[in-house]
Amino acid sequence: MDRVKKIAVDFDDVLVCTFPILLPLLNNWFGRTFKLSDVRAYNLSELFGVDGADIADAYCEFDKRGVFSKLPVFYGAVKGLKALRKRGWETYVVTSRPEYMREQTQKYLDRYFDGLIRELYLAEHPSDLKSGDRLSKAEIVKNIGAGVLIDDCLQHILEAHQRGVLGLLFDYRRMYSWNKGNLPLEVKRVCSWEEIINQIPKGFI
Repeated sequence: MDRVKKIAVDFDDVLVCTFPILLPLLNNWFGRTFKLSDVRAYNLSELFGVDGADIADAYCEFDKRGVFSKLPVFYGAVKGLKALRKRGWETYVVTSRPEYMREQTQKYLDRYFDGLIRELYLAEHPSDLKSGDRLSKAEIVKNIGAGVLIDDCLQHILEAHQRGVLGLLFDYRRMYSWNKGNLPLEVKRVCSWEEIINQIPKGFI
């Protein structure tokens, strides 16, 4: 019997379209007019010129309005996870969402990715949404025993790569200005779920 193959997948802006939905809301909240191309780093507090707590407060308000429960699933994500499952992969979601969003995130996964996700993990965030003493994504990925990480954050991908994990940097239609940069040869930039599936060898463990 083949050994179980495990893959770790980010939630926001990999499985679901999050930040393009939130940016107009944040602009309205803070009185700004930023475009997606203006967001060149994960530190939103620096972008908007506010404290990290102010970003967290805005996200809490958006959560109360039900914004996060209505985020659209990326085209091809469900089909892609089903294809991976047929190849013998177990999928684990590793996200930097805060603890108060755990339950709603799980409900979202159960609703749109029913039976496709083995387990949900919450990791630390590299900047303004970091809360408490959590493990990094790279540490969680290694603890899970996953051989692949799909994420839109270059920092997470590089840290996982240093631990021997295959990194697929998700850059939807090359619109994610926050994850541009030079990549190691072993790290691949992917712009759709179709590309993700094509980058994962069928026999890779």
